[in-house]
Amino acid sequence: MIIPIPQGKVVSFQSDGGPIKGTENARMILNEDLTLNFSSSYSKLSNASSPTVFKALGGVLSSLGSTKVAGMVGGEYKQMGFQTWTGTEPLSTSISLKFAMKHDAESEVVNPMIALTRLCLPQETDGGAMIGPGPSVLSAFEGSSQMGQQQNIHCYIGNMRISNIVLTRAIPTFSRNTDQFGFPIWGVLEVSFTTIFSASVQMLDSIMGEPNNAFKI
Repeated sequence: MIIPIPQGKVVSFQSDGGPIKGTENARMILNEDLTLNFSSSYSKLSNASSPTVFKALGGVLSSLGSTKVAGMVGGEYKQMGFQTWTGTEPLSTSISLKFAMKHDAESEVVNPMIALTRLCLPQETDGGAMIGPGPSVLSAFEGSSQMGQQQNIHCYIGNMRISNIVLTRAIPTFSRNTDQFGFPIWGVLEVSFTTIFSASVQMLDSIMGEPNNAFKI
């Protein structure tokens, strides 16, 4: 008897050409709650030790009616601590995936776990050079679907789609119970990934759906 899996717990990783090779027969089930990490960095407007900026800011404040200048050399305006945006990190998350045998442990548990683990590892050439698993800079700027040795990778979690990701960590745990051929009958894969581009409002909307039309991808 197969227990139905709620759609919101079903996970898949796909490239532009379809499922990641080796994961076609897998049922990937979200094992824990999902947390998405968004973060931006800020810095204060200027350091008071910068005479040029201090003088320019003083002129601006004076023109706005702030006639009292900081009392002495080394003083500063409170506005100089104003926090200005300096950058936003790519979206990152870690998820735990459960794999279980339905008909065949090799194709439903072992192969997909290995296939996903391979995505965060480099390939070694005959000469010993390492080819990174992530995107090339040129492909990112040219909009090419060929990201280094991989195509664009997207993660689907329920009705959500997180596009253009790279896997940064994979921790596979295989069950000690095996089938008649020696393959583990279930496994858990801890996966961390990040988007290749900085997060933005548009990225969030594309994942979660527009505010008035949530979860529609």
